[in-house]
Amino acid sequence: MIARRAGLVALCLGLSACYDELQFREEADAATCAWLSDCNVLVDEQACLDAAAAAWTPPPDSCQFHRKKAKACVSGLEELACPGEQDLQMPAACDAVWDCE
Repeated sequence: MIARRAGLVALCLGLSACYDELQFREEADAATCAWLSDCNVLVDEQACLDAAAAAWTPPPDSCQFHRKKAKACVSGLEELACPGEQDLQMPAACDAVWDCE
């Protein structure tokens, strides 16, 4: 039974339907801080992560979280080039992760 549950949890984690706001925030912060650290040697990646966690304020409950756009946002953040290598454009999906009307 435990192995069966572990298999379901692993399957769930691999699907975007199970991707939640906490997982998105952690992955987006990790991708952003890695990018900042890679592009600027003066940025400490762990300090960046700590600051991002401390600064987090969740959106209002009325906002709807879009899992697929959140995953696309993180993928886009992981592919960002350093400023100066090309025009910096944040992933458009990052603007659509939450729908707040």
